[in-house]
Amino acid sequence: MAEADYTQAIAIDPNHATTYNNRGAIYCKQGKWELAEADYTQAIALNPNYAEAYNNRGNLYHNQQQWELAEADYTQAIALNPNYDGAYNNRGLLYADRQQWELAEADFDRVISLDPNYAMAYGNRGLLCYRRGDRQAAIQDLQTSAQLCQRQGDLAGYQNVLELLTRVAKVENRDR
Repeated sequence: MAEADYTQAIAIDPNHATTYNNRGAIYCKQGKWELAEADYTQAIALNPNYAEAYNNRGNLYHNQQQWELAEADYTQAIALNPNYDGAYNNRGLLYADRQQWELAEADFDRVISLDPNYAMAYGNRGLLCYRRGDRQAAIQDLQTSAQLCQRQGDLAGYQNVLELLTRVAKVENRDR
């Protein structure tokens, strides 16, 4: 129904960038990649300063492993809004996927400096530390992430981080 509502809203006002961005998000959830990309691109055409649309299109490209396009969109979102913690987090994930560890860590550090309560950034940095072999730093960041998730009432996030923490701790104990 949301798709139909956004389509109707676009028919009424075809120059509203937010509506295209929101319908693009619906299309993403439905796996309609080409339609999502078209809507994000239209949102950007209507409002070239729309950082969220760049970030969302970056997520679409990232999920499709179109690395350069994703990086360009995340970077543009950050250029438009240097305090956009979500775009830094997403670009950090992209860098981690590409094993560009220092760039990923810098982006996760930036997220945390912008919002010290961004639980996912601690979790992502913890996983990055684990992948780089720094298990102690991984455990510390994952514990912080779990505490923040719990404090923020994110039970699913809390459970996910605890599972990761348990795995990392088992490997740490095994290697001693």
